[in-house]
Amino acid sequence: MVRFIPLKDDLITSAADTIINEHGGNFEKVSVIFPTRRIQYFLLDNFSRRLKKDFLPPLTLTVDDFFEKIFKDLHPGFYKIREIEASYHIYTILKNYSIRFIKTGTGFIQAFPWVLQILSAVESLLTESKDIAPSLGQYKEFVALGNYSKDYQTLIRILPEITDKFLKTLTAGKQYTRGMTYRLVADLVINGRIPLDDNSYYFLGFHSLNHCEKTLFKDIFKRFKAALLLHTDKAAIYRETSPFHLHKRILKDLDLSFPIPGSDNEVWNKFLNKVEIHELPDTETEIAEAAGLFLKNLHNKNTDQLKKTALILPDASTLIPLIHGMVSRTENIPFNISLQYPFNRTALYQLIDNMLILIENRKGRLINAQDYLNIVRHPYIKLLDTTESGLLKNAIHLIENHILKNNLIKITAEEIKNGLKKEAESLAGDEQQELFAFMEDIHSTFIISGSPGFKDIIDFLFKAVDKIYLISKKYLFLNEYLVFAFETLEEINRTAGSISLESETDINSIADFIRYYFSQQKVPFQGSPLKGIQILGMLETRGLQFDEVFIFDTVEGILPEGRKYDPILPHDIKRIFGLRNYVEWEKLFAHNFFSLLAGAHSVHLFYPKTKEGKSISRSRYIEYILYKIEEESGKSYDLKTINTPFAVNRPENRLIEKNKDILAVCRTLKYSPSSIEKYLKCPMMFYYDKILNLKEKEELKPELDAATQGLIIHAVLKDIFLIRSKGGSPADEITGHLLINSIKKHFKENGFNPESGTMKLRIWGITRQLERFIPDEFLHITEDGAAVKYLEHNLKSSLIVNGNTFRLHGRADRVDRIGSTYRIIDYKTGSSFSVHRKEQYGDIFKDFLNNRTGPGRNNPGNVQKLYDSFLSAYPALQMYLYMIMFSETAGRPAGTIDGEYIFLQELRKDKQRVPVFKDYPEDKRRSLMETFVRGLKTVLSDIISPELPFYTVSDRNKCEYCSYTTLCKK
Repeated sequence: MVRFIPLKDDLITSAADTIINEHGGNFEKVSVIFPTRRIQYFLLDNFSRRLKKDFLPPLTLTVDDFFEKIFKDLHPGFYKIREIEASYHIYTILKNYSIRFIKTGTGFIQAFPWVLQILSAVESLLTESKDIAPSLGQYKEFVALGNYSKDYQTLIRILPEITDKFLKTLTAGKQYTRGMTYRLVADLVINGRIPLDDNSYYFLGFHSLNHCEKTLFKDIFKRFKAALLLHTDKAAIYRETSPFHLHKRILKDLDLSFPIPGSDNEVWNKFLNKVEIHELPDTETEIAEAAGLFLKNLHNKNTDQLKKTALILPDASTLIPLIHGMVSRTENIPFNISLQYPFNRTALYQLIDNMLILIENRKGRLINAQDYLNIVRHPYIKLLDTTESGLLKNAIHLIENHILKNNLIKITAEEIKNGLKKEAESLAGDEQQELFAFMEDIHSTFIISGSPGFKDIIDFLFKAVDKIYLISKKYLFLNEYLVFAFETLEEINRTAGSISLESETDINSIADFIRYYFSQQKVPFQGSPLKGIQILGMLETRGLQFDEVFIFDTVEGILPEGRKYDPILPHDIKRIFGLRNYVEWEKLFAHNFFSLLAGAHSVHLFYPKTKEGKSISRSRYIEYILYKIEEESGKSYDLKTINTPFAVNRPENRLIEKNKDILAVCRTLKYSPSSIEKYLKCPMMFYYDKILNLKEKEELKPELDAATQGLIIHAVLKDIFLIRSKGGSPADEITGHLLINSIKKHFKENGFNPESGTMKLRIWGITRQLERFIPDEFLHITEDGAAVKYLEHNLKSSLIVNGNTFRLHGRADRVDRIGSTYRIIDYKTGSSFSVHRKEQYGDIFKDFLNNRTGPGRNNPGNVQKLYDSFLSAYPALQMYLYMIMFSETAGRPAGTIDGEYIFLQELRKDKQRVPVFKDYPEDKRRSLMETFVRGLKTVLSDIISPELPFYTVSDRNKCEYCSYTTLCKK
């Protein structure tokens, strides 16, 4: 029998009415089966409120519990095994086959990720496949024709055999999994050997069935009094494009024929005056907009109205922003969180991961300093400090200073302690002792030593998690995370004992195993389903109805969920086994979504245009709803788009007026080419850097960044030219072991181990680069008749502007003398750039200089146009300043000095060396220098002008690589 429940009616209330009408208050012979446990809570509550007396409830079971109960009744003494133990059974079976997924000598924990995937495939076959061993001739031929690797073809061919052996292994050990209960119960039904109580069976909340469910339910409908309560739109069942068309299939699967009148009066797709759609720029704005709507009438709702309000999160990652942005703003309003949160998104997982990384990267007693800092900087570690003076935080800060100041890439625990003693010398003796005791405790709890095996690492993680319990009340959900971590570690520990993993000593494999297992888990939140606002995932809404619904993240890939590629059971292989594919799952997803909307009185759909920094598209469901609303109303839907809910003052130009103290600093500064260029690009950046002396937080450089590599190359070239100037060493020796020795020396001086694998590769690259450049450079110097006069030559000059003296300074990489002229060399290790300006840029710059008068002369917009034209007219600004300074330092006329950039990364020799003046005649050089000096004096005069404030540039493109955008609120 089938009972059709209209979408406007509540399925659970209708089910309770049906059962009470047919059985009164005697439920002794009643069984109710449903897909999710939440239905059970609401159903029993409904019975209680309807009967208003003590009663013996009916047998209520989720479908998983129903299969498990039947199985255990037929197989007493069997026990359910954990996922790790089931995976181990698959692993032992696979070892008998020759496939590269499980290589010879590969241990279980190394193979675990693949084995877990294969276990999932086996469980899918057991629950969904009509025949786990299809016709082998056709099956093998089909697999061979597929575009698969040989090993994968082997795996797919033996998958039925693996599944059969898995069942036999479980049976021999009196064990079972969910898949086994489904398969054996279905097989027993087919063989006619399944005893069931002669009850009345009610099935509610089902809309699509797997093979085993079809087999069992069909048998029950034949043998017993049974009813399928179908929550549907009867008018939409026969229309193939309707999300309720799948109900036609379930009726057919259960041989339930029931006349359904044809009708055009579908109700599931009526959204006008019910659904509101909100487009937001990002998740934070999405939460803020929802909070305003949600909180508006919240305190006017009674207990039942609260329970009938739902916040639906198709993407669990939105949970924490939702809690902070909405739930935390309510007082004395209960919430029930039923969805699960990915553990690998929690700060506790990050701490565990950091501990594992340190273990993996350690070499003997040496640990990576960055790995160490990642642990002690973790907020949970810092919160362990309960002293008023913050001794632990102080100790962490002192150690951090010691490591960063010395760029200590590798360090021992003993060196950390010695560094702390050195940094803490100014503290009193008792404070020092307490400081050292704190750090000793942190080290013993979070920094594992020795050569740990599997059990050692698990025990160590237990100890660390136990320590964090001291602050469990200081962080949102930390207690739930800790309980979950303990239970997961306990599961790993118990299973490890039963399958003998304690002897595993491969650190990397152990860490990967623990990390992977944790990353697959989700944290359940304990709540009271019958109280307060309901916070659910989409799947948890099945069978439930709410008056007011807020659905977040209605974007493609989340609603509906993206089509995930199954590495073991792709689409064509699923078809062979008769498994449901992604199309069928998407139909079920659409059914759940539109059923939820149809039963609600008010629906708010929110979608962000970006998520985690990436642009995304709104859900196809949104597109359909907009279409239907416009069809109903006859006009376009007025979609409310909100750019930002926050009132943030962001002036185009932030201004800092120059007081006497600032002006005094400006007059005493030494101006380098980089500082002048910084001022020209953005005066506010110059202010933060040179006036306030704000610097970026120093970090360790475990990897060779571009800036440090450039410093090393410059230092090596200085060494090489010094060796050449002294003579006595042949060219091949200079470019041979002397070059390599110099490179290694400077790597060490910058805190890098030249013998490590990565650094060897970097050294090889730099060596090849300089081996090409140096012989050519020696030849070029000889052919020019040049002599290297200075290396790393300090330059300085004084420039008087309107009675104010400005000190200029810089350092030239190399200065060559050619007869009576000098050539300043500047090595560039990064990308090349245009050294020579276009003539029109020079004319524009001159025009701006000539017109720097009148009332608007100090308007930031006009001033910045001058500065931008200066940079365009003199792209080699640095070299012009060097030539000015060298002219004064060496007492040489400017006309006898030239400059040249050498781009070391440039492979084409004709583009590697770029002289600043090329073949310019004397008068053009003089003109260029005169205009440059005039512009330079104008800029320096601006810096000390009290009438011109420091300002932020209006061109936001210049802010992309600036370190001070947060201060500017750009």
